Amino acid sequence: MQVQIASTTSDNATYTNSESGTCEISGTLSPSVTNAFDACSGGTITIDYAGTDACGNALSAQHVITVTPPAAPTVSLPAGLPATLDCASADSYTTSDNATYTNSESGTCEISGTLSPSVTNAFDACSGGTITIDYAGTDACGNALTAQHVITVTPPAAPTVSLPAGLPATLDCASADSYTTSDNATYTNSESGTCEISGTLSPSVTNAFDACSGGTITIDYAGTDACGNALSAQHVITVTPPAAPTVSLPAGLPATLDCASADSYTTSDNATYTNSESGTCEISGTLSPSVTNAFDACSGGTITIDYAGTDACGNALTAQHVITVTPPAAPTVSLPAGLPATLDCASADSYATPADATYTNSESGTCEISGTLSPSVTNAFDACSGGTITIDYAGTDACGNALTAQHVITVTPPAAPTVSLPAGLPATLDCASADSYATPARCYLYE
Repeated sequence: MQVQIASTTSDNATYTNSESGTCEISGTLSPSVTNAFDACSGGTITIDYAGTDACGNALSAQHVITVTPPAAPTVSLPAGLPATLDCASADSYTTSDNATYTNSESGTCEISGTLSPSVTNAFDACSGGTITIDYAGTDACGNALTAQHVITVTPPAAPTVSLPAGLPATLDCASADSYTTSDNATYTNSESGTCEISGTLSPSVTNAFDACSGGTITIDYAGTDACGNALSAQHVITVTPPAAPTVSLPAGLPATLDCASADSYTTSDNATYTNSESGTCEISGTLSPSVTNAFDACSGGTITIDYAGTDACGNALTAQHVITVTPPAAPTVSLPAGLPATLDCASADSYATPADATYTNSESGTCEISGTLSPSVTNAFDACSGGTITIDYAGTDACGNALTAQHVITVTPPAAPTVSLPAGLPATLDCASADSYATPARCYLYE
């Protein structure tokens, strides 16, 4: 007897002895299915048919189905993995979702699961780089599974330089002269973590100013960041020139001088000038005096002291001081020595012209007023009672001042006269001679 397998499924097998009628022995045998396969290597399905026919004969048949293993699973990356990240986003990108794998089967044949990510950063703030996400593992069958996703990381923007707060736009010269350094500038790309590029730049200060016209202070910041990028910034401070210097007259210049002092006043100390600054900003020096006399012995006048010159910047500087010169005292007249107080009449009669009187104000040089006055003699005496001789001195000095002096000489009168008889008067005459004696000689009086 032969057992036929109808199909590869679990349908019943049939048996028959190919007879008919009374001689026929036929029927069916139920299958017994034995699975011996898995998703890893496949295997077999054994279908056994066993039983007895109507006659008690044992019947059996077997069919073995070879089960081929399913295809190995494929890995699927998680949805939404970025192709590109900027540096800041990359720096916070520390993990990813799991990848999944499946062989697209189900039941016994299904091989599926997840793979954990391994994130490898290979980027920096200078040139960017990559984030590599590796998925690796084995499935339930021991098959090695791998997948990889590479994210391109773009580098951050180059850093920008920020000048320190409070840098002045303008300085006066004195402040500029003490301005020798500045705070450091800072630079940053405004990122953090791996993506941060930041630091400081030291200042280099260049002075280009002077006391004449001011100028500038240039503060240069230069250097390279950690990536080798050249960084620079500059700040220019305008320096205003200091005030022009003022002239100070020397101490002790007199306001007034008498004429004698003025005549010996030939020069003065130098004047000084300064803008009251120091260092680079200082403009100072001295000015020599030029003395102009405009005074005389008549009315006094002035001494003008002029200071003039230019400072180191070419600024014209002038100052002037005027001293008032008081005129000297008017001259006094001195009578000539030896003028007599008294003359007898005979001496007075022969007194002709005395010496000149002199006048002076007892000064010298420009201040001197001196000279002589001629005498005018007036006689007012006679032989009877005497009288006076008046000597008048009158005139004007070089300044037009009227000068007068007078000296009076007392003239004493002469002695009373005595009578002298004429010589030859006879002591005796005879009568005849007496008769003819008419007029004797005159009698003369003599002092």
